[in-house]
Amino acid sequence: MFDSDGHFIDDPLLVVTTEPDFSNLGLEPQRPVKKIYISGPISGIDRATYLANFARAEIILKAKGYKVVNPTRLPPSRWLWIYRILGYRLTLLYDLWHLFKCDGIVLLDGWRQSKGARLERATAIIFDIKEIAIKEA
Repeated sequence: MFDSDGHFIDDPLLVVTTEPDFSNLGLEPQRPVKKIYISGPISGIDRATYLANFARAEIILKAKGYKVVNPTRLPPSRWLWIYRILGYRLTLLYDLWHLFKCDGIVLLDGWRQSKGARLERATAIIFDIKEIAIKEA
């Protein structure tokens, strides 16, 4: 895995420094925009319905300034031929990989009835990814 500067994360030569002091310039360091993963039921739901549910959540989150990972826009869900090749398990694993790169997770209505969404929530809990309600997001 690589960081934003292209350095290999496990590189022993990578030097980690403290956050620079901008106080003498009168500037505050910019805080990165949080990245939020949308989780909700997909399997067993009409495609148009789940796409609309995820798109609505994405619009709300982006309007609040978040970067958003919408799994329905990721290649396995977006292009069904890739999903047919990868199957459910590898597609879910691909989605989890994207979840790991997020600061928070939003759970859509019906998530408790979805095995995938329950797995995504459990993963978020284990890895301290904050659960955020759309109202407060």
